[in-house]
Amino acid sequence: MLPGGDGWGGRLMLVGLGVIIVTLTQSSSAGIALVLVLLGAASITFAQAAALVIGLNVGTTLTAVLAALGGSRAMRLTALGNLLFNIGTALMAFPLLGLIAPILHGTWLGADDQTALVLFHTGFNMLGAAVFLPLTARFAALVEAMVPDRPMHMAAPLDKRLLADEGAAMEAAQSVADQLRQTLFTALAKAIGPDHDLRALGSVSAQGAPVLEALGAYLAKVQIAPDRSQQQARYVALLHQLDHFERLLERCHQRGRIDMLRQDPLLTRDVATIRAALARDADAARFSRLARLIKYRAERFRRGALLREHAGLIEVDQVFARTDAIRWLQRVADHAERLAHYAAEARTSA
Repeated sequence: MLPGGDGWGGRLMLVGLGVIIVTLTQSSSAGIALVLVLLGAASITFAQAAALVIGLNVGTTLTAVLAALGGSRAMRLTALGNLLFNIGTALMAFPLLGLIAPILHGTWLGADDQTALVLFHTGFNMLGAAVFLPLTARFAALVEAMVPDRPMHMAAPLDKRLLADEGAAMEAAQSVADQLRQTLFTALAKAIGPDHDLRALGSVSAQGAPVLEALGAYLAKVQIAPDRSQQQARYVALLHQLDHFERLLERCHQRGRIDMLRQDPLLTRDVATIRAALARDADAARFSRLARLIKYRAERFRRGALLREHAGLIEVDQVFARTDAIRWLQRVADHAERLAHYAAEARTSA
């Protein structure tokens, strides 16, 4: 018989021992098999074996909790819910240890201790499910309250563990690039829109630099064999995206160009067209057509601005400000087209 006796204090120690066994072996099945062997050899009583099984059941959740600590909120919610459920069932089963043996042994299935222990293990989990099921909504609300929704950094998917597989690593890098592109396009669309909302643009301008730095450092660690031409092409496409992100983020700081776009009614149609494409995260072909159209219109606009200046309708500095503004719009369309093109290329090479 294990030390500690068969009293409540000893049983509580055995629950803790069960938790430790699972933590060390990382296998509740192995722990239960050990308990069954000890019980079959009469080294422990049925109540002691049941206490150990309760501890093993609680211990199975610790691995999931440790794995979820650095994961997403959904992972942490699931791990905490599992832990609380197993603790709850343990608290319900532990006081019944003195009564459970006669009940289980009184059935034809529980004639021997080992079968009765298996029934006990199954039974108290079913009891827990029966108790928690009607309280699912409240239980879920409690777990969500205990795990607040913390904002996840945009570069969070860049897991170092994925670097062992260049395909998985580049998939993570492309997911970050996709999120940054969509966020940046949406912010630009709001900034040049009729409401002239610059808040999102200010936010993405501040976030973009550290995300690009993290993305560049991550890609520098990706190792691709020379004979993996498809993966090499995907890697090059990611590097091109980095370059165009940096250039587009520089454009985001040129707020004077955005103000000028809103002031000149001759640019309204071009601005609205680009804004719609950015808001939809359009494909490369759409942005390419828009860039060519704006380039053509920019030449006409520049000549028209010069004529207005000669006629005394606008000042010289206004000519430069207006031509710089439409050139800014053309560059935005160019970078958007390149980003969409290389994102599609990276996905094709996957």
